[in-house]
Amino acid sequence: MRFNKDLGYNGCFLAFISPNFFFLSFLVNLLMVHYEKYLCIIYPLHYREIWVHRCVPLSLFLVWSLPLVFSCLPLLGWNNWANNCTCSYKQVFPNAYIYLETYGVVIPAILAMSFITIKLLSVARKQLKEIKKLHRSVQREVVTEMERQMDLRYAKCIAIFSLTFFICWVPYIALLQVSVLAIENYEISIWIVLTLACVGSGSAAVIPVILGLSHRQYTELWRNLCKKYCQSCCKSRGNPTSDHHDMKSKEETLEDELTSVK
Repeated sequence: MRFNKDLGYNGCFLAFISPNFFFLSFLVNLLMVHYEKYLCIIYPLHYREIWVHRCVPLSLFLVWSLPLVFSCLPLLGWNNWANNCTCSYKQVFPNAYIYLETYGVVIPAILAMSFITIKLLSVARKQLKEIKKLHRSVQREVVTEMERQMDLRYAKCIAIFSLTFFICWVPYIALLQVSVLAIENYEISIWIVLTLACVGSGSAAVIPVILGLSHRQYTELWRNLCKKYCQSCCKSRGNPTSDHHDMKSKEETLEDELTSVK
């Protein structure tokens, strides 16, 4: 956004609004995924009656239309465009628009996703205590291997969430703050801006990959395909030892039949 471009009115707005729209839609999609998971876990018996499950096309429409409307506000007139001006973000995005997007949309969405995850972890902790309580009432208060595995799995969930937040989201929030300071013309080293831009943007882009790999329903299709492919490869290659045993057993069967005939 700091670079000036030699573009006309339509090309300038397209160059700045398009990436902003895709970023906002990416963020709102992530928020919707977290919200749907929250509803599914908090209201498991009534989840099918909630609008997110019953009206999937409406959910998809909202997560794409709302970012489109917000990103097109400069195109609808909220801009600083003047005749014969150079194409830059200052002419496309007013400072008030950038502040609204940063502190009214992006950072609240990140904090909302973190709050939802913390809420789900607290619910999981309560359920884990109830399961352990029932299990120990049967096992006479003996800590079993199953309880250790459940505690270990819960600890892994907390570790993954903490690492995801501090490694992926915190650098991006720092990038947003530095970008706002740069807009206010504070003296910031270009190397700090470039480092935060690479680390912050790259870490935020890793979030959907982490969510996909940590969700078994998302990876079930690929795991089944891999298993099917491995099994077909093993069958196509064949096992010479098993083939030898099969031939030997067939020969013995034929000999037994010939002996019985004789």
